[in-house]
Amino acid sequence: IFKSGSIKFSTKIQMTEQHIEHLNGGVKTFESVLVNTNQDMQKMNQQITFVKDTMQETNSVFEKMEHQMKQIVEVTQQLNRISSNTTLLALNASIEAARAGQAGAGFAVVATKVKELSVDSNQCAGQVSNVVFEMQDQVQNTTKQLQESTQALTDSMEIVKDLQRRKIKTSIGNEFTYNSLSRLLK
Repeated sequence: IFKSGSIKFSTKIQMTEQHIEHLNGGVKTFESVLVNTNQDMQKMNQQITFVKDTMQETNSVFEKMEHQMKQIVEVTQQLNRISSNTTLLALNASIEAARAGQAGAGFAVVATKVKELSVDSNQCAGQVSNVVFEMQDQVQNTTKQLQESTQALTDSMEIVKDLQRRKIKTSIGNEFTYNSLSRLLK
């Protein structure tokens, strides 16, 4: 009876060793997957950082463009003031030409041409203003989208870092399990 119980016990130990070996193999495979996952997460983190930096640079360019468009608006407003003043000068010149009668006829032609130039420059300034206002809206919208995207990338980076921390905790747990199993086998 003792011999057959010893054989059964020995068989159970061998089966337990085989299960532990199989479990150990699974732990090693899982650890390998975690190492590869960690490398992939590091690469993803680098790519996210690159995209985030690029978006921040682009955002900076758009902010500069927005400032420059404000300068264009100021210049356009100055052109409108010049145009208004030129219109007044043309009106005064027309009045003086009318007073001069026949002697001011040549002056009246010049006054008319100055008025036409004033109207044309006023229209051009208005068109420039319209284009700049449309561009400002687009730049502001794009800047807002870039800021939101940059924040989303920052959030994604935090998620990747959190996953890496979890992976380290899992690796430590796996190492503990592996060491415990190894001690059992000895």
